[in-house]
Amino acid sequence: MHKILVVNPGSTTTKIALFTDETQVSSDVFRHDAAALQSCGRLWNQLDLRWRVVHSWTSQHVQEVSAVAAIGGLLRPLEGGTYTVNERMLADARHNLQGEHASNLGCALARRLAAAYGCPAYVVDPVSVDAEHPLFLMYTSGSTGKPKGCQHRTGGYLAYVTGTSKYIQDIHPEDVYWCMADIGWITGHSYIVYGPLALASSSVIYEGVPTYPDPGRVWRIAERLGVNIFHTSPTAIRMLRKAGHDEPLKYNYHFKHMTTVGEPIEPEVWRWYYDTVGKREAVIVDTWWQTETGGFLCSTKPALDPMKPGSAGPGMPGIYPGILDEMGEVLPLGSGKAGNIVIRNPWPGIMQTIWGDRERFVNQYYRKYCKNPQSKDWHDWPYFAADGAVLAVDGYFRILGRVDDVINVAGHRLGTKEIESACLTVEEVAEAAVVPVVDEVKGRVPEVYVSLKPGIQPSKEIVDKVNRAIETIIGKIARPKHIHIVPDMPKTRSGKLMRRILAAISNRGATGDITTLANPDVVEKVREMVQGKEPIAVGEVADDIKQFGKED
Repeated sequence: MHKILVVNPGSTTTKIALFTDETQVSSDVFRHDAAALQSCGRLWNQLDLRWRVVHSWTSQHVQEVSAVAAIGGLLRPLEGGTYTVNERMLADARHNLQGEHASNLGCALARRLAAAYGCPAYVVDPVSVDAEHPLFLMYTSGSTGKPKGCQHRTGGYLAYVTGTSKYIQDIHPEDVYWCMADIGWITGHSYIVYGPLALASSSVIYEGVPTYPDPGRVWRIAERLGVNIFHTSPTAIRMLRKAGHDEPLKYNYHFKHMTTVGEPIEPEVWRWYYDTVGKREAVIVDTWWQTETGGFLCSTKPALDPMKPGSAGPGMPGIYPGILDEMGEVLPLGSGKAGNIVIRNPWPGIMQTIWGDRERFVNQYYRKYCKNPQSKDWHDWPYFAADGAVLAVDGYFRILGRVDDVINVAGHRLGTKEIESACLTVEEVAEAAVVPVVDEVKGRVPEVYVSLKPGIQPSKEIVDKVNRAIETIIGKIARPKHIHIVPDMPKTRSGKLMRRILAAISNRGATGDITTLANPDVVEKVREMVQGKEPIAVGEVADDIKQFGKED
């Protein structure tokens, strides 16, 4: 690990801004490279061009993001390897981004271009822009869904991520903060680049699989760099737990604060995160938010609100969430009924629109619960998040996952996350995924996939344990049609489980493009375990199953 030194704005002191695997970069080089990018950006902006940056976890890309923002450019990041430029993005480019410069804008390239076009490479003032000026586009969708370019504004977004970084993640200039996300995702934008750097924190930028070359790599880095704030996803937590359950206890690091983000976390996994990773010393904030929202929407406030395993907590200060049923009726506190979580008020971090598709923006996020489409009053336009949730009597929200990820079994709505949580109470189980499968009598029933902790062999005893756990915690209505013990789950390169692919296997459907998965070979292994070695004809799959997991 090397240190990158930068001078804090408005200060004469030098501090560490980034820890990275790269070659050491001095503060002069850091500023020079960013200035070169700004210079080229000025030229390209004059030509009415736009920026596209292909990201990985490197300091160079932090410079690129910062430089594009400084000159008022519109950034369009692509997370390296998770998806390729598809037809939707190309259509956006043809329609809206005339003459787009498509190169990966490395610092060395920027310096060469700056010299070639006579742009000054080291004296460039930032451009002052309106608060509503677009800052970046963040594309989000599943591997088969139609990607949407979420357009975020400059002023409101920056204010919101800075505020939530300060008051929810408790980041201070003297802290060493590590968010294990990719800069190309919204988490990386909000909580690696903009929020933490605005607070002058020292951040760790990490590239690679967290369990390679051994399960101790993450904890070794934390010990070595003195990390005291740790931020990661439930998927990564499950991966680390599976790879080395007791590994964190071997290292002398001490976190004061830990964040979990991106998807619901099962109570059993939460407890391991608190007991083993945090060593019962760190506060946990289990945040809920989305690419579209810019920053956290639900979370406990560290040291002020009680922690609750598996619960995202109350609404953020200034955020007013609620639970509505399909008819738009409010589900009260403690009803125990699952409904759709909505946000009843606007907030600074919310996206401005879907790039090039205003109608889709309104239809997808606001039309569902709007009772008066002619109204100009924001009270009449609650934000529909498309996530299911339950509101407890204490005002804490438990997020159940996408509303598409609910299985209707003989008229009973079962959240897949609830069933997965039940599976993870079985000691031998490391990961669980639940998908719908067609049933002639009940319509749809759950089918369960589990992978086991290292060193544990599959057995009928484990299958029986999982069945009992589901029936005991949820009820016999949730009993799965089959339980498959698999060697691994199909995952994206960021470690997210692709339930869509498992649903396709269970229902004899087409798995679609799997080339961008981190482990595409596992798909055929799982297919053989479920369907048999001989390839079978791909059949037509019901629309609701096609939609299942598309936002993974």
